[in-house]
Amino acid sequence: YAMALDEGLCTPGTAVADVPADFAGYRPKNFSLEFEGPVTVRRALVKSLNIPAIRLARDVGLYRVVDLLRSAGLSTLDQPAEHYGLSLAIGSCEVTLLDLANAYACLARGGVRQPVRFLETEPPGEAVRLFSEESAYMITDMLGGEERTFDVAGHVADAVLPRVAWKTGTSNGYRDAWSVAYNPDYVVGVWIGNPDGQPSEALAGRTAAAPVAYEAFRQIYSGKAPPWFEKPSGLATRPVCARSGAVPQPFCLVQANDFFI
Repeated sequence: YAMALDEGLCTPGTAVADVPADFAGYRPKNFSLEFEGPVTVRRALVKSLNIPAIRLARDVGLYRVVDLLRSAGLSTLDQPAEHYGLSLAIGSCEVTLLDLANAYACLARGGVRQPVRFLETEPPGEAVRLFSEESAYMITDMLGGEERTFDVAGHVADAVLPRVAWKTGTSNGYRDAWSVAYNPDYVVGVWIGNPDGQPSEALAGRTAAAPVAYEAFRQIYSGKAPPWFEKPSGLATRPVCARSGAVPQPFCLVQANDFFI
C-alpha cells in the first residue's frame, strides 16, 4: 500500500474492488469468506481485505514488492519472487517477530529503515529511506484512526486508549496470531501461538494478539498523554468523489476530502 501511494496509483479514498477474482488460477478469498464489493483503500487496509492487496501488489510489481520487503529487513525471504507469487501480499511467507516489528518501525520513522540495535551503546546502523514521509503518514493515519481503537476495545467505554497504529494477522489454519502496533516512540510486536504449531480458533490476531499490544501501550503511557505524528508538509487534502475517490466530475453527487501527495 505504501508503494502504491508513493507511485500515485491510489490515495486513501480511492475506490478498489473487493470481488471474486482469478489470478491465473489463484482464487483468493477473505478471512471472513465474504466480499465487500467497492471499498476505499482505507477500508481495504483496515479490514485486511485480500483481493485489493493482491491487485495492488500486481500493479506495483511482484519483484519490486519482494525487493522492498527484503530492504525492510525481512531476512527470511530467501526464495525467488515466483516462489511466493502474488499471495505474498497477504502473508505467504515466513517471518520472525523481530524482523516484522522492525519493518513496521520503518513506518514509525516516517519511511526510514534502520537495523535493530540491542544496546543503546551500539552505534546506529545506516538509515535507508524506503517510503516517502507522506506515504508513511497516510498508512499510519489509516491504521491509527478512531475506528481502529473501537474495533479492538469492543465498546465505547473501553475506547479511551493511547492512540496507536496497528495491524493484525492470523496464519492459515489458526496457528499464529500476530499484531504490531506503533506510535512515534515505540513499536510493540506480539506473536501468540503454541510452540508445537498446534492450531486453535482462539489464535486470531484481532482478538488474541491486538489486545496484548494495546495493553502494553496502556501500561507505558499510564497517566500521561502519548505523542502522535506530525502531518508532513508535502501532504495536502483535496475534494474527491466519495464513490470513486477520483477528482470530482460534473455527475459526482457526493464529495469527500482525501489526502494526496
